[in-house]
Amino acid sequence: MKNTILSLMAAFLVLAVAGFALGEQVDVNLGAVYFSADGDAYADKDTPVTGAGTIIIENKNLTDSLTVKYLNTELVLDSENIINITPETFTITANSSVTKTLKIKSISDIEAGEYTGRLKVVDTATESIIYDEFYVKVLVPALEITEITITDTESGDTNTKLEKGQKFTVTVGYENIADQTDVENVNIKVGVYFGDDEDLIELVQDLDEDDLKADEDGSDLSAGKTGEVSFDFEMPFDVDDKDDFTVFAEITADAEDTDESFYARDTKSFTAYVPDDRIEITKFTMSPSLLACGVDRVKVSVEVRNIGDSKEDVELFMRNTATSKEYILNEGDEIDLDNDYQDEDDFTASLDEYVTLTDLKAGSNIYTLVAYYNDGDASTQKEFTLTSESCTPTSSEEEDDETDVVVQPTNNDAQAPTTPNVPASGSSYVTLKDVSGFGFDSDLVMPIVIGVAGLLVGALVIILLMPRA
Repeated sequence: MKNTILSLMAAFLVLAVAGFALGEQVDVNLGAVYFSADGDAYADKDTPVTGAGTIIIENKNLTDSLTVKYLNTELVLDSENIINITPETFTITANSSVTKTLKIKSISDIEAGEYTGRLKVVDTATESIIYDEFYVKVLVPALEITEITITDTESGDTNTKLEKGQKFTVTVGYENIADQTDVENVNIKVGVYFGDDEDLIELVQDLDEDDLKADEDGSDLSAGKTGEVSFDFEMPFDVDDKDDFTVFAEITADAEDTDESFYARDTKSFTAYVPDDRIEITKFTMSPSLLACGVDRVKVSVEVRNIGDSKEDVELFMRNTATSKEYILNEGDEIDLDNDYQDEDDFTASLDEYVTLTDLKAGSNIYTLVAYYNDGDASTQKEFTLTSESCTPTSSEEEDDETDVVVQPTNNDAQAPTTPNVPASGSSYVTLKDVSGFGFDSDLVMPIVIGVAGLLVGALVIILLMPRA
């Protein structure tokens, strides 16, 4: 109801209008209809709308024209919220009728809810009542369904032509269009029906014989705010090409601060598309999907489904995308798929087969399953990625395999001091600290010195023991 202006058209329903003589009182009951701020009519869910927005007043007097006006034009929600039917004076010529549009004087910045009143039509000349107490009920709404979209669940593409067994998502967008009314207890219901939106009787059922219907509670919605909810469904298989379907959506909510309740509804139509020949691959996997080094045997699992109008004979092949190496499945025998959609086993087939792969390479291997049908004139395919581990270690793995070997001294007690006291033998000697930079191990110096000294002592002993000439 944003930017509501004066003289918005309200929608009314005439249930009965009787002929009358001048001055005769006739009771007429107007049924309730909903209307939105932009003037569009929304029928009460229990009352069909015919002739919305107008009343018909007939003057059966053969000679006199009649000038009339409205009285009691207030429609009341409560003491603080009142709207008015626009006052109007008009003339009806003798023995004729007029069709008048009732207009609301102002509905800006008010609480949403049901406004009621009793409208009178009087003769302006005599003030005599012509129509007494039209009962008028107008709902200033708080809810509006802004959009219904149908998309392919897997691809996300918007679609209004759906195939057998296709998974689809219905998304309902809605808005609180009230000026100042916040709502709670929001609930959205959706159902998918056979036929167009004029005759919604039979709910569609999926393959498991579950009705395609769902509901969900939404969050509280303050004035001017929007919401959205999605429902997932699956098309049945027992449908024909160009069958009509309708998504019916409705939303209810309660005002947070008053006793008012609100309702809105909308529909979206779509059709079934059933080609003469169509096969769908519903499953293609390999197990295990990660092969260890040297393993080349996998279990291939396949499921195919006939979603066309004809019987099909299907041949299955598996091809390595990189090498074009091809593997024949099911020993090359055709798989027969019926077009009788009463029993899933007739139009669906599964296959589990062990295959030895002769073209594996380390890393990712993409295999494509190809299903040929319609006497080989048509095909469909699906990919699966298989990973094979490398049998050759990488350079980083080789580096990790190299182990540094540390040789420890066999005699842990023989620890040489950092700068040992070496007896002077002339003026030329170096400390271990000086030679360590040239690759000598300081722990080996002391044993060497002791060994050399031992040799010298041994030589001296031999000389002393030698007999003298």
